[in-house]
Amino acid sequence: MSLIRRRAALEWVVLCALSVALAGLLSFTNIAVRADNLAYDAISRSQRAAADDEIVIVAIDNRSLAAIGRWPWPRSVHARALDIMAAAKPKAVVYDVLFVEPATPAADDEALGAAMDHGVPVFLPMVLEVPGPDGQPYAALPPIPPLARTMAGSGHVMARPDDDGVMRHISPGEIHGGRCWLHLTQVVHDAITGQRAGCADDNPRLLIPYRGPAGHHRTISFASLAQGEVPPAFLKDKIVLVGAVAAGLGDQYATPMQSREDLMSGVEINANILAGIMRGDMRREAGAGWTMAFACVPLTLLWLGFLLLRPRGNLLLSAALIILIFATSALLLQQADLWLPPAAAAVPILILLPIWGWRRLAAASRYLIEELGRLNEEPGGLGNEAAPVSSGDRIELQMNLLGNAVSRMRALKHFIEESHASLPDATVVTNPDGQIALANDRAHDLFEGCTLRRAEGDALILFDALSKCIAEGGDAIAAIVRRAAEGSTQEQECEIVLDDGRAMLFRLKPGFDPDGRVAFFISRFTDITELRTASRQRDQMLQFLTHDMRAPQASILALLKKPLDAATGKRIEGHARQTLELADNFVQLARAETRQYDVAILDLRDIATEAADQLWDQAEARGIRIALETGDDEILVRGNAPLLMRAAANLIGNAIKYNAQATEVHVSVDALEGQARLSVQDHGRGMSDEELSRLYTRFTRFGETGTDGVGLGLVFVRTVAENHGGAIHCTSTPGEGSCFTLTLPQIME
Repeated sequence: MSLIRRRAALEWVVLCALSVALAGLLSFTNIAVRADNLAYDAISRSQRAAADDEIVIVAIDNRSLAAIGRWPWPRSVHARALDIMAAAKPKAVVYDVLFVEPATPAADDEALGAAMDHGVPVFLPMVLEVPGPDGQPYAALPPIPPLARTMAGSGHVMARPDDDGVMRHISPGEIHGGRCWLHLTQVVHDAITGQRAGCADDNPRLLIPYRGPAGHHRTISFASLAQGEVPPAFLKDKIVLVGAVAAGLGDQYATPMQSREDLMSGVEINANILAGIMRGDMRREAGAGWTMAFACVPLTLLWLGFLLLRPRGNLLLSAALIILIFATSALLLQQADLWLPPAAAAVPILILLPIWGWRRLAAASRYLIEELGRLNEEPGGLGNEAAPVSSGDRIELQMNLLGNAVSRMRALKHFIEESHASLPDATVVTNPDGQIALANDRAHDLFEGCTLRRAEGDALILFDALSKCIAEGGDAIAAIVRRAAEGSTQEQECEIVLDDGRAMLFRLKPGFDPDGRVAFFISRFTDITELRTASRQRDQMLQFLTHDMRAPQASILALLKKPLDAATGKRIEGHARQTLELADNFVQLARAETRQYDVAILDLRDIATEAADQLWDQAEARGIRIALETGDDEILVRGNAPLLMRAAANLIGNAIKYNAQATEVHVSVDALEGQARLSVQDHGRGMSDEELSRLYTRFTRFGETGTDGVGLGLVFVRTVAENHGGAIHCTSTPGEGSCFTLTLPQIME
């Protein structure tokens, strides 16, 4: 990665330098002038302004030619027009018609000169040719002397369109032959305002601030003026420009305000120039240095964006910068009459953006091929070799390598998911932020069993909710989760007990990435209920062996040391029977817990009847009558006959054992809602709630200390009932007796 970063940094520096060099080239040369002209024209068309009310054009149009005659007109026509305009008292008349050759007859020139001397300043154009004929640097043709004597001033009307034929620039003053030659409009401005404009040594060219397209200025026909149709108030205190607009007369030029097919006459162009000079809003063009500086600002932002932003961000940044460049040029043109060419700033962005994207894609492609190639050479996650890759062109090679990698990753992902799902414990894998990445079915069952949502989302929140469903160890698991969230990298574990009685061993183990940082956590909930139960049973067994089993044997050994009379023999026999009963109970319980039964369809009434018969003598010995109520209909169940017989006998035997003498034990068999029921009711001492809670605990005995039994009978009954899909229930009232009910699934005929 360090080599890739160095290569990217080198490319960034090189391309950045190239973009600056390109901006300089575009700023100091005319390579981008056509693009700048297109931008200028579009911006100019969007910034139209109202025509100058001080300027009126008298147009020598087609109507005038039709009314007065073919061009050129006699100079007497122009004299009469000047007389009419003089009567209206305009501020000035700019007669944009060349009078550089004498007329025939010469009296017409004198008459025209006299008409120009009626108190209204009249300005005439002159011819300025650069270069002049016969190798001269220039040639100047002023108006003829009769007119020159009475005119207010004269200036050149030389027009130089740009290379694309569009009239955008004008030079108010030019130096040729050591003399300053002013444009006609500049002469008019100086005469009206009393200012004197000079010529700069570098002959600066200004941009013409066009107000609108052709016909935008107020215009009247020369024929209307000659025929007296124009009221004097229309021309009073106005600057009147007279010039040809008819097709075939005078010069016609393309302007930024319209298409190349729609041309503007020279007189209207001069009207726009004069309006710009009079208002002081002639447009200046920024120098190459300022253009270069302007281009460097967005380029700097662009290259910083290439370092800091994503590709989408760079694309949006580039679009925003280009819009900002053109908006800045338009704003400066409108507000400051300054044209700042945008191409030098925009073109490098348009060129360098795809180049930078190409270099980034090339670097990414090279990196992918190298890494995927190394991955393809490594053995798979399960030790299998990668499929061979055909080497076509670079794109095909990259696609083949990527396809191989994706296939192997999918296989590995499937293997991980299957392995995770097959784990015997509830397992949750989270990222360092606590978000659950993997959770097997047992984890979902664990959390849903605690009435929580599935193992999804934020594990910290889920574990916090789980702690409220924990009967024991909630604080311990919360402390482990908290330490992991605080950055602990140690494996931790604790034991918890859920509300439903299940015991769990919670383990939290961090996993690390190749750099040694914590990448994930594995949380496991191992069900140790059976282990804890077995441990308790082992402790109970050890207690039983050390006390209950040892006591009868010790008594037998002690009695054997005495003379063997009848009483001693009877006592030895009692201790031996107690030991055999204990061993028999253990064997029967172990058999019940195996769950490997030979089952058959049985009538629960027969089971109850035979169990009662087995205990009839024992009941008679205590004066207890067994009342059996089984009904007339069969009550069928599926089960193991010896085990069910032993379970029924245990219930009836306990009733006889704990019942008062000379009373009754009631045994009944019935069915209710698909459940076969065997109930045994005694009239003994009954049990308290505390005793009922310990009723099915191994080696638990109630009543007098001398009561026979080892405390395994009811454990056996519950085990048999549950393994047959049934249950055992007990209701008891102290001093009144107890009722045990064995329920089993009934088989319906």
